[in-house]
Amino acid sequence: MQHYLKLSVEELMASVLAHYRGMKPAIEACIDGHLRIGEKLVLEGSALLPETINALRSKSMACILLHADDRLIEERILMESVHAEQSLREQTMIENFIARAKAFNRFVVEDATARGLPLLHVEADTNVDAFADRCLASMRSLA
Repeated sequence: MQHYLKLSVEELMASVLAHYRGMKPAIEACIDGHLRIGEKLVLEGSALLPETINALRSKSMACILLHADDRLIEERILMESVHAEQSLREQTMIENFIARAKAFNRFVVEDATARGLPLLHVEADTNVDAFADRCLASMRSLA
């Protein structure tokens, strides 16, 4: 966690992108294994970069990338970290994490858009059931 005190947002982004790009072989192996045996798979996580997903897309695989606005990201992190109750040092780390999270979110949106990948927007008041229906409908249209 010390790196959230020492690194700039740009350095934090470079670090997280290097980490996620390093996960590509494991992601590929997971997907390939499921495709090979014909087993269905739902894979979720921020390490699923648009560049990774784009390279792995096939006729038997659909993908959807989620996007939340900066305000929602910040509010959730502040609430879940109990920011107001933390020490000044911990608040600084949380605030730097928020800045990196927002930068990462923008990166994903820009990269997904450039690659023509589907994006679904999530808001604080998004109804979970309705959103799940939107995801399923989007996947059917991609298949």
